[in-house]
Amino acid sequence: MRPRPCFISLALLTILGLSYGYAAPVSASPAEPPLPTFAPRSATTTPLNAAIFYTTTITIPTYPYASYLYNAYNATYNMTYPVLNWNTYLASNPTPTPKDYELLMMENDYLRITVLPALGGRVYQLIDKATGQNHLYQNPVIKPTGWGPPEQGWWLAAGGIEWCLPVDEHGYESGVPWDWSAIISSAGVTITVSDSDATDRLRARIDLFLPAQRAYLLIRPRIENPTASPIDYKFWLNAALAPGDANKPAAGLEFIFNAAEMAVHSTGDARLPGVWPTVPTAPDYRFTWPVYNGVNYARLGNWREWLGFFEYPQAAADFVGLYNHENQAGVARVFPAAVARGTKGFAYGWAAPLDWHGWTDVESGGVEIHGGVAPTFWDTAHLDAGATLSWTEVWYPVNNIGGIAAATREAALHVAKTNGDLALALHTTAPRVEGSGRLNVWDRSTCQELLNESMPVFTPSAPYTTTVPVGARPLEQLAVAYVSTPGDVLAAFGPTTCLNAKPRLALETTRRTLLAEVGAPQVLTTSVRIDNAGYDALTWTAAVAPGGTLTPTLPVTSGAQGERLWIVVDSSGYATGSYTGTLTITATPPDTLDSPQQITVVLRIVSELKRVYLPCVLRNYTSQTIILP
Repeated sequence: MRPRPCFISLALLTILGLSYGYAAPVSASPAEPPLPTFAPRSATTTPLNAAIFYTTTITIPTYPYASYLYNAYNATYNMTYPVLNWNTYLASNPTPTPKDYELLMMENDYLRITVLPALGGRVYQLIDKATGQNHLYQNPVIKPTGWGPPEQGWWLAAGGIEWCLPVDEHGYESGVPWDWSAIISSAGVTITVSDSDATDRLRARIDLFLPAQRAYLLIRPRIENPTASPIDYKFWLNAALAPGDANKPAAGLEFIFNAAEMAVHSTGDARLPGVWPTVPTAPDYRFTWPVYNGVNYARLGNWREWLGFFEYPQAAADFVGLYNHENQAGVARVFPAAVARGTKGFAYGWAAPLDWHGWTDVESGGVEIHGGVAPTFWDTAHLDAGATLSWTEVWYPVNNIGGIAAATREAALHVAKTNGDLALALHTTAPRVEGSGRLNVWDRSTCQELLNESMPVFTPSAPYTTTVPVGARPLEQLAVAYVSTPGDVLAAFGPTTCLNAKPRLALETTRRTLLAEVGAPQVLTTSVRIDNAGYDALTWTAAVAPGGTLTPTLPVTSGAQGERLWIVVDSSGYATGSYTGTLTITATPPDTLDSPQQITVVLRIVSELKRVYLPCVLRNYTSQTIILP
C-alpha cells in the first residue's frame, strides 16, 4: 500500500533532508548463498536533528514456497489463512533465488529502523548507529520451516519483530503482506502496518513510531473487534534477537526476566520438568528462575537442548531484556505488564541445539522474546463487540553497560558489586544537558546517602559509568535512582522511598488550541505531556469534563508519568468560530500533589486552513481517527 498524501511545509522538507540513505551493501563469500542486499543510497554522517522516512528495495534469496500455498478457513475467527502443500513443494526440489522486497526506512541520529510490509509488516532491523550493529536477527534467506500453528503447518523464521494473531505459535499472518501508511512530522515518523480493513473479523493495526530525538522505537499494537459479537483470541508479538554483529547467539547471552518462577512451554532438556515428549497443556511444569537445581538458565551457555518458557503466573515487571556479555550488546523492552501480561523466552539450545539448516542456509539464528495480552499460549484474551485493545511499549538497544538491572522509557540502569565498590552504568534514550539530572545511591535500611552526583552532558551514543565505595553492604541493601532535575525518577534499582517526597502532577501545558476548516471531519492536536515534578512514580487518567461547547475524544485515557495524552476532535457540523471544552487529569496515588488538574481545549474553525499550518495540524487525513504516540 502506498502512503497516503500528507502536506509538509518546505521548511520541514529541508529539515528531513531526502539525501540520507543506507550504507553500501556487503558482499557475501562465494561459498555461501548471496546475502540480502539493499538498493544503494548515499551515506552521510551529518546529524539529522529529525526523524526521516524513505523507501528502498532489499534483495533476499527466497525459496519458491509462495507457489505452493493454498487457503484454508477458520470459522471461529472468520479468517482464511495460507497453508503450504509440503509434498508438492519438496517434490519440486526448491532452491532459493533473489527476490526484491520493498523496505520502509525510518532513522534519526541514533537509530535506523526498517520494516518489511510483504512479510507480515515486521520490523526487520533495529540498528544502533553508535555501533552500526543490527540487534534483531536477520535471516540471510527466506525459507519455510515446519513450525507455526499446527493447522497452518509452516512459518518463516525471517527474523525481526512479527505480529502473531489470532492464534499462538506465530499466528496466521506473519508471512503474508500487510498494508502500510506513513506520517512524517517534526515530532518523528510513524509507520502503521495493518493486516485487514475487514469489518467481519478480528484485525490488527500496529503503529511504529520513531521520535526525532529519542533512541527507541515505540510500538503501539491496536487489536480491533469491529464485529457485533465478542471474540476470544490470542495476540503475541515475537522478536527474534541477536544483539551485536554476529547474527547468532553466544554462550554469554543472558535472558533478563523478572519472575521468580517460569512455566515450561516446550523443552528437550531432561534436567527440566515437562521434557519432550511431554507436551504441556497448561503451565503445570515449572522451574525456579534464574537458578534451578544449580543451573543458571538465564545464561544461554548453560543450556543443552531447546527451551521455551513463560514468566509465571504472568509478566512480573514492566521490562524484560536480553544482554550478550561477550560483545556487550543488548536490547530492552519496556511495556505495561498490567495490559501485556504475557512474556515468553525461547532459544534453539546451546550444547545440543536444533539444526540451523531447518530455518536457514547460512549458519545464523536468534533467540526470541514474546509479549502477549494473555499470560501464556494456553490462555486467551477477550475483546467485546466493537472494542479495541491498545497499549504502548518501547524497544531500544543498549551497549557496554554490563547488563540490565532496570529499564524504563527514559533509561536503562545496571548495577554490579565488586568487593567494596558499586559499579553503575546508565544508558539514556534521550540527549541530556549538563545538570539535567542526578544519580543517587543510598542504604535502603538507614537511607544514608552514599552518592548524590549531578549528571554531565549525556547522550544515547555512549553510556555513563561511575563507581561508588559502599563498603561491606550487600547489593540487596543498596538502592540507586537516576532522577531528573524536576524530580522524576527516570530509572531505579530498588525502592525509592528514601527520596522522601510525594509525586507532583505536572502538565506540559494547561491549554491546547486546534485549527480546522469548515467541513474537515477530524483534527489531531499536538500532545500534552504528563509528568511527575516530585519523587516516586505516578499514573494518570484523563476524562472529558461535562459541559462546554466542545466534546473532545481521547483515544487513550490513561498512562504513566512521562507519557503523552492525544486529543482528537470531530469538527464536522461546526460553523466558523471558537469552541471550548475541558479535560480533567487525575493522578494516582491519591495523595499526589497538584492533582487533579484541568486542560482547556479550544477549537477554532476557519473557512480555509492554509497549508502553512501543516503538519502541525493533521486534517481530513482519512475517515479513521489517527492516533500518534
